Amino acid sequence: MNRSKTLLKMIIHGLSENIYLEKVGLSTRNDVVTQNNHKEIKCRFWLMQPLATIKTNKMRMLYLVIIISFIIISCTQNKTETKIQDFFKSGTITITGQVNNLKAEDSKTIFLKQHNLLSGKAEVISIKISNFGEFEKILTVYNSQDISLEYQERTINLLVKQSDSLNLIIDAQNQNQDVIISGTSGERNTLFNQYLQLTLNIKRDYNLKTSGKDFGFIKSSYEKAESKIDSVIKDFPNFKHDALLTTWIDADKKSLINYNLIQYASNNEDLPVTFLTNKNMITEKVINKIDFYCNRSYALDILNNYVGGCVMKERQKFTGDIITKLKNDDYSNAVKLLSDSVMTDFRNIGKDIVMYQLFEQMLLPGMTEMVGKELEIDLLKKYFLQNINSEFVKTLIINTSNEQSNAVLEESLTGNFEEDVLGALMNEFKSKVLYVDISATWCGPCIQEFPYSTTLHENLADNEIVFVYLFAKSNLSDWKKLSAKYNLQGENILLSDEQYNFLLSKYAISSGFPQYLLIGKNGEVLKDAQRPSMEGIKEEIYKLLN
Repeated sequence: MNRSKTLLKMIIHGLSENIYLEKVGLSTRNDVVTQNNHKEIKCRFWLMQPLATIKTNKMRMLYLVIIISFIIISCTQNKTETKIQDFFKSGTITITGQVNNLKAEDSKTIFLKQHNLLSGKAEVISIKISNFGEFEKILTVYNSQDISLEYQERTINLLVKQSDSLNLIIDAQNQNQDVIISGTSGERNTLFNQYLQLTLNIKRDYNLKTSGKDFGFIKSSYEKAESKIDSVIKDFPNFKHDALLTTWIDADKKSLINYNLIQYASNNEDLPVTFLTNKNMITEKVINKIDFYCNRSYALDILNNYVGGCVMKERQKFTGDIITKLKNDDYSNAVKLLSDSVMTDFRNIGKDIVMYQLFEQMLLPGMTEMVGKELEIDLLKKYFLQNINSEFVKTLIINTSNEQSNAVLEESLTGNFEEDVLGALMNEFKSKVLYVDISATWCGPCIQEFPYSTTLHENLADNEIVFVYLFAKSNLSDWKKLSAKYNLQGENILLSDEQYNFLLSKYAISSGFPQYLLIGKNGEVLKDAQRPSMEGIKEEIYKLLN
């Protein structure tokens, strides 16, 4: 801010020398631009009256104070906006460790779960454990966040940021023994897990007590729960020594009431956004508290539940207007209406995140059905980019595949199968058990299961079972990428719309994603099979194998 100081000196000098501000390049309603480490900071001046026209020194001094205050406020605000625009930064964290007392029958896979703040979806990554119990994973992250590791029946929670390096020691046989955490953020994560353990019952009791209750009861119960959590924090002053941990805990307390309030308002109020704002519970300030997005629950509540449950309900009339404009190929005004009217309360990176999620939704087959035709993705990109500020988010949109749904698939993808794809597979593998996964490339819960499915496939490799992946309502590019990323082995087929509709009709399967089927050697189809991540799926499969 050196040049800002220079600017202030020039203004003061102008006052003492009775010089017009115009002599230093400042005219009415001009922008003053200063440079700080090559980052532009704009301070706007309104009604900049030449100081020489102010007749008394007292009036001049008052006017000067107003100008200086405005400069400081404007520069501070824009500096904050610059920080917000840099919220997403590509970096890595390194997780290494040792599983002690590892037996041959123990799992050799750790599942890492993280929340993708931009897409609003959970992502699961598998980490392989060597025969000696060692493991290592370098994970790309774009923002500070809480993640979890699942090993057998144990969950290990971690709070990480770019450049963190962690080492974990896990006992495979003793689930009650604490995981030893060391490394650059070892102390933070030890304290983080202490906080989670000490507040677990407080939060669980609060959620059980307030589920389905009215606003007054939720609020009064929260105040009691918050007081108990504050007492825990007071007894452990070390919680305050780490800035990220302090921010995460503040967000955690707020998210405790956010979820119940959002559910209440969405289910009981005609104008849920207005209700929560008037009650001073979920305000524009809460929505745009960007630092709090490091807390997964807080981010999900605001960016998923609040937008989907409250904003869209209160402003649903705009949805019809947007669809109408898209039908008329008025992409510019459709996206502008989405940005200016629907997302009124979101600012800066918060708005960019929501706009990115809405952009992704625009590409789903359901939107094509609502509009009645394929949308022009290049035009969507063009006008979404005009309403987004973050360069990071812009890059993601630019790099989005331009492929439409599978209505234009290559014939060779489905040409080897009849209309009844599942029936053809059952005939081909008559003497084997089939575990069928019906998914879509854009379905978050579907993708979350793939690492578990891959591990399950490895564990059952010596058995007479075939893993079948049937993708529907998906595009070719995403199908190829997902198949390669998660190494989906077995029968992996991208269905045409006709094949998918036939599948639903003949086998009386619901149209949601994901769906799991088990087909025995006798051809009996068992619907609603357990997911790959569930403990009981192995037992279900072994019953059919024997």
